[in-house]
Amino acid sequence: MNYEPLIDNEEHHLAEMAAYFREQLESKKYPGMLVLFASARAMQLFLTFVTDLRLLLLVQGDQPRYRLVETHRKRIDNGERSVLVGLQSFAEGLDLKGDYLTQVHIHKIAFPPSTARWCSPKASG
Repeated sequence: MNYEPLIDNEEHHLAEMAAYFREQLESKKYPGMLVLFASARAMQLFLTFVTDLRLLLLVQGDQPRYRLVETHRKRIDNGERSVLVGLQSFAEGLDLKGDYLTQVHIHKIAFPPSTARWCSPKASG
């Protein structure tokens, strides 16, 4: 990747991410994929780079989570490829084993701001 997922480079980074995602998808090595984003804005921008793949993508917000996961499992069970796309919170508690999850793409991991309060373990005794 030539661009970091910083706000000033976000569009370029997402374009690179979409190109890499497309390569991986076309390789057909990974039946069950998961693509995660830290923000809805980033997810929507990514989707603009893969509009031709939209019918393959099971996107958070299109249907209830349980329905997306159910459809994902059915596709994999039928020998098809399937891609779940959502925010990082979408993956919390998600239990996909074997071919249901063979590759994960993460736009960026959301960390608390550097100004967040924290305590040193040494200081607390």
